[in-house]
Amino acid sequence: MRLKRIQSGAFAGPNNGRWKGGRYTNKGYVFVRIGVGKYRLEHLVVAEQKLGRALKRGEVVHHVNMDTTDNRPENLTICSQLAHMRIHFEYGCVLSRLLKHEELVAINERIVNEVDLRKIDVR
Repeated sequence: MRLKRIQSGAFAGPNNGRWKGGRYTNKGYVFVRIGVGKYRLEHLVVAEQKLGRALKRGEVVHHVNMDTTDNRPENLTICSQLAHMRIHFEYGCVLSRLLKHEELVAINERIVNEVDLRKIDVR
């Protein structure tokens, strides 16, 4: 009960001396505050704002430059789980450091399109 009073009282959020802007990083991913005591992965929030809707089941948010702390909308792309695995398998973090952002975007689009076409052909 004491913890609940502290979280919602006069020393909650920005009024707390240890407030860090409602963001923290854990295991390389950035979390943002979405409510009292509730946090969510920032790249999911940004991707949903970019789409204008909630992510559907099976949709994955991929960081184009493989930097999980870079959550700019232009660095995020939505793809299927299969396409996401293939991107990481074929073009790991090493290659992403050598290419420009535009080249990485083109590679990601090509892989996503190939996987989507393959899905259509199988049916």
